[in-house]
Amino acid sequence: MRKESDRESLLNERAGDIVPLLCDIVHEDQVQELGRAVAARTETLDALVNNAGSAFAAPMN
Repeated sequence: MRKESDRESLLNERAGDIVPLLCDIVHEDQVQELGRAVAARTETLDALVNNAGSAFAAPMN
């Protein structure tokens, strides 16, 4: 999730159903921490949603 406020909102709405975790895959330390966080919560991973992307704004000529 991009913003901590989005994470908090989702946790309040779906408490217990999901575990949203922040991770920027450009930073290896964050990827390692993501793995540790998942392993600490469960032995299996049922679903992973990769919501990565970028946007580039430019004038239309």
